[in-house]
Amino acid sequence: MSTEETRYRIEIQKDKKEHIYFVQASTIPGVHLETESYDEMLDVICDVVPELLMSNLGHTEQELSSVYVEVVNLAELRLPGPHILRETYPQAA
Repeated sequence: MSTEETRYRIEIQKDKKEHIYFVQASTIPGVHLETESYDEMLDVICDVVPELLMSNLGHTEQELSSVYVEVVNLAELRLPGPHILRETYPQAA
């Protein structure tokens, strides 16, 4: 791996029925986690991700200082939805 900055993304969602947080999507292979709280999820990510970066993506321990992991809490985003894109075209006469 190079010494350039590398970025990864982990998206967290909350299952309101089961009352758990889970990884919905990740650009790091092998990140499949469920926890009871968001804070616990962050702790587990900090514990697990460095090992996954080395074992699954070939990063060395020295390269980890140039790796950035963005964790997005989708459960806290307040985006109105659904987002529907619609294009209209004038009808031919």
